[in-house]
Amino acid sequence: MFPERSEPLSAIAHIRLISLMEAAGDAVFQLNKKGEILYASKRATDMIGCSESLAGLPLSELISLADRLAIAVALNQAVES
Repeated sequence: MFPERSEPLSAIAHIRLISLMEAAGDAVFQLNKKGEILYASKRATDMIGCSESLAGLPLSELISLADRLAIAVALNQAVES
């Protein structure tokens, strides 16, 4: 889906990415390859009812057991494409 980055985002690019994620108005997560949350939009934290950072938490911990397999498959497909 997105090309692999060999270098980190510049500070300006990172701010733009966060701004886009917030402007989406939906629950948006930025994940690492292990499925750990790097960033969660304010809408995401509001929907979850969490007042603290979700960074470092595996996304799977926020998903019901019944839906975890489907989400894992979708995430793997996104990483591979």
